[in-house]
Amino acid sequence: MFREFVSKSLQKAQRYLAGLNYLNPTLDFGNGISIREFALKIEQMQAKQAAHNALVAEYTEQLRASRAELKQLEQGLTQTAHRISSMIVVLYGKDSAEYKLFVDAVGRSKKTVKKPAPAPEANTPMNSEGQDLMKRIEMEIVSPDPQTTNGKTNGNGKVATL
Repeated sequence: MFREFVSKSLQKAQRYLAGLNYLNPTLDFGNGISIREFALKIEQMQAKQAAHNALVAEYTEQLRASRAELKQLEQGLTQTAHRISSMIVVLYGKDSAEYKLFVDAVGRSKKTVKKPAPAPEANTPMNSEGQDLMKRIEMEIVSPDPQTTNGKTNGNGKVATL
């Protein structure tokens, strides 16, 4: 959107005019260059800048109102489309040929991309139990109960369990 116009040249010219008026308010340099002419040009610029900034403010407000109205209409349109879709499901059922035709006509993808489930946290009871089970399995592999193995290995140096 447009912004309010602020002229640095106008600000500088106003300071010049104040300084020139302090020196001599009737100073005339000739060739149409005088403090009075300079003051008129400053007034023209001020008037044009004020008019421009008023337009910017007016149209900015109109654009905001228009955008809000568009958003509201868009929301209503989306709600109506969802209602129609729901009514098609109620009327024909999701497994019907009519619903499938509707979905194809709308261009909605039949495949839904599901987000992966978040990884369980390390402190959950399931993980804790799973870790305990893993430790017990490791213990049996590394240091099995001598009564169940009869001292035999599985060929890899590990004691085979019977």
